[in-house]
Amino acid sequence: MNIFAERRILVVFGVLLAVLAPPAVAQDAPLRKSDIVRMLSGSTYSVAEVAGIVRSNCLSFAPTERDLSDFRNLGANDAVLAAVRGCAERQDDGEPARDAPPPAPTPAATLSYEVEPVPDRVTAPVDSVALVTVLVRRGGEPSGGLEVVLQGSGAISGGASTDRAATSGADGRATIRVPTGTRAARYPLTITASGATVTGTTSLVLETMPGPPTVLVSPDSPLTYEGGSLDLPVEVDDAFGNPVPDTEVVVAGVPDGSVIARGSTDAEGRVAITLSAEDLRDVNRLVLSSGEGTLGEIELRFDMQASRIEFVEGTSQAGVPGAPLDEPVTVAVYDASGDPAVNADVRFTVRNGGLDTESRRTGRDGRASVRVTAGSDETRPVEIRARSGSSDAVVSLPILSRQGVVAEAMARGVRRLEEGDTRGAVASFERAVELEPRNANAWAGLGRALAAAGRPQEARTAYEQVLDLDPDNQEANAALDMPGIGRNVFGADFWGGSTLDSEREAGFRYAEVRINPDVEWLEIRGVFDDALNLRHPWLKRGEDDLRSFAGGVDLRWGSARRLTTTVEVGRREQPISELAQNTFMLAQGIRLEGGGSLQAGGWAGRWFDRDDFVLFAEGQFPASRSVTIIPSVSYADEAGSNVLTERGLTATGRAPETEVRGGLKLRIESPDGWGVEPGLAVGSVGSDLSDEYEGSLLDATTHLWVRLGQVRLQGFARYQSPPGTRSFWTVALGLGFDVRAPR
Repeated sequence: MNIFAERRILVVFGVLLAVLAPPAVAQDAPLRKSDIVRMLSGSTYSVAEVAGIVRSNCLSFAPTERDLSDFRNLGANDAVLAAVRGCAERQDDGEPARDAPPPAPTPAATLSYEVEPVPDRVTAPVDSVALVTVLVRRGGEPSGGLEVVLQGSGAISGGASTDRAATSGADGRATIRVPTGTRAARYPLTITASGATVTGTTSLVLETMPGPPTVLVSPDSPLTYEGGSLDLPVEVDDAFGNPVPDTEVVVAGVPDGSVIARGSTDAEGRVAITLSAEDLRDVNRLVLSSGEGTLGEIELRFDMQASRIEFVEGTSQAGVPGAPLDEPVTVAVYDASGDPAVNADVRFTVRNGGLDTESRRTGRDGRASVRVTAGSDETRPVEIRARSGSSDAVVSLPILSRQGVVAEAMARGVRRLEEGDTRGAVASFERAVELEPRNANAWAGLGRALAAAGRPQEARTAYEQVLDLDPDNQEANAALDMPGIGRNVFGADFWGGSTLDSEREAGFRYAEVRINPDVEWLEIRGVFDDALNLRHPWLKRGEDDLRSFAGGVDLRWGSARRLTTTVEVGRREQPISELAQNTFMLAQGIRLEGGGSLQAGGWAGRWFDRDDFVLFAEGQFPASRSVTIIPSVSYADEAGSNVLTERGLTATGRAPETEVRGGLKLRIESPDGWGVEPGLAVGSVGSDLSDEYEGSLLDATTHLWVRLGQVRLQGFARYQSPPGTRSFWTVALGLGFDVRAPR
């Protein structure tokens, strides 16, 4: 057996001695080798304490170098080895070693330890386990093997039934697992030890926090609402009844689910949320939630104290047997102060008819409406009763014959058309033709309303229906001859004119040809323009002219052909040089429901050395049957038409300039066929060439025309004052005509 095996046997033997032998050493009794082995192998004594015991008791044997090596392997430090050598030296000086008498059993010593909780305040949510760490030291060194007890941990509500404990490890740390129970509170705990005394920081605090919010404690559901603002005293608890602080409570209204209020709970888990009458409009249930999910729901019961109720709208109409009334019937509810009662519950009943609902709540204006269907008994009226609180009101509506209702709807359509309510007029005439589809006058009224609403294709269809019923109807024949309503198969405009005070002579300056194939969705167009710029006024800046040729199409699509896409390609040439520019335009228009239209698009041109572009938008909004307001705006980065070589500006006349322009036109068109369209535009111009050509632009135009059957006589005048160049006048006369599709 080699020496290393022997040493391992010795270590094992020492460990067994440390476990099996009595832990205490007799005071003043010389130590045997087995005593030292036992003390070094066990956890009862620290290394410093072993050194002190050796110095005090000395040895009953003469230690060899092998003994010293064995002690070192068992953990002896220099102090222990020095104490052993000191005893051996005293033996060499005349104190012979002697066999120690068998040690007398003595009671175990009570040891003292220093403890420290890390940290001394521990927080954890209820229904969980808190980890409490205690550092154990003895003689300033970490000490293992001590059972540490947390006194008071067994008294936590809903937690463990006995105090929790844990044994310190070799690093002196004892980690104690403490169930936190079900009640949020502060629990003072005391650190003790089994069979030992402890000093140091022996107290700590365990604070258990509420769990996630899950319960809405108040208010109760259903909740009665009596009008005005509504106070919600909300309290939020966790699953064990602990109030939850610092939680955002979100209130959403049902049926639409939109958030109408929110607030955060205080230290007691409470928050006061106030809802206004506007918040509660159309709401019948409240859903309260937090970031953890839904807390609860509150049903609302409305108990408004209505002082007065009256019918205010829909009372002058008449019903058709078995058909819905044209308009809803509306009531207004007032409180005792005479103010509109918001969110008041209104109950409706009807005799000789039907309702779309039996209950409504008033809105912010204190009003509620109901749709009514007339009964089948023509001898009795439709009687509608509305009740809110203790107040009620009754209205009776006559039931007319079908012809009577048609006459009433047509009269209402005429009235609305005179008031400028084109949408309402269309609805009234549509009602008339629905009830009596072979009434030519009703179809004529519908065509008139559709034309006023800016829906020419639909107006043409209505007028064609009139002629199917009454071929000699003068209104329909005249309307179908009007531009925009009657379908053209071909049209053209030709203009001649002059820019005054320029060197160019008057001459042929503009031509436009339009072809309409036998489809509703397409128009083809070709244009020659010698700088009158009738179609593109934002391209005109300066008195000199750029000649252009362009072709394009209008594509009408979408519901009722309300959308129009315009595509145009062309070429512009400078009269003083051979330079030319390819151009392209794309615009999108939409016809508005209530009449009028909007268009926006862009124009681009390419010279050999630079690109020009213009962005533009224009609207047409009917102010009455004969007046249309036309606002416009544009932004341009293009050379314009300032060709002023005699001033030495540039050899080509393409001075780069930017421009922002806004304009307004007023179109006045008489039913007799004449019209005038004055306009004014102002702009701001910036130039890369010289500050002289920067400044304000003024552009005033007037367009006049008179229709003689299919022919138009036209006039045009422009006055423009561009920055850096002289002001000028342009005047022109034109002749136009359209060829209508045969009816």
